[in-house]
Amino acid sequence: MEYSVGAVSLGCNKNRVDTETALGLLRDRGFRIVSDPEKADVLMVNTCGFIDPAKEESINTILEMAEYKKTGRCRLLVVTGCLSQRYEKDLMKELPEIDLLLGVNQYETLPNRILQALGGSRIHACQDDFSYYEHARVLTTPFYTSYIRKAAPTGAPSAPFP
Repeated sequence: MEYSVGAVSLGCNKNRVDTETALGLLRDRGFRIVSDPEKADVLMVNTCGFIDPAKEESINTILEMAEYKKTGRCRLLVVTGCLSQRYEKDLMKELPEIDLLLGVNQYETLPNRILQALGGSRIHACQDDFSYYEHARVLTTPFYTSYIRKAAPTGAPSAPFP
């Protein structure tokens, strides 16, 4: 079965690159990318969790996308990104609407984790992995521009600020 995926990317341009990479991985695994959340079987929210207003926006967006599980065709709510990485246990405890929670460097596992979660498992995986997985992206910017994500040197943790 072909599943459709919609995504919301919050926060910095690194998040946008991560979202585009995740969409590229999903597209290459046979998922169909859609821009209308009402037409998505799977909705992904890539969160920001560095400052209070960003955390608030992330939580509100998660709850907003969770509504599509009631009113749309959404079967699975995926939450990724900084907020997930920093508050994994709290999010899994406080937001039962989340079906799959991944940290900032687990995008490579996303297609398989989605299939597992669609099978009924509630999954969270936010390892402290400082690697960066590069993959062809689905650009969400106009064709004449795209953001890049500077990866940390091999083995070095990436700093939150330059």
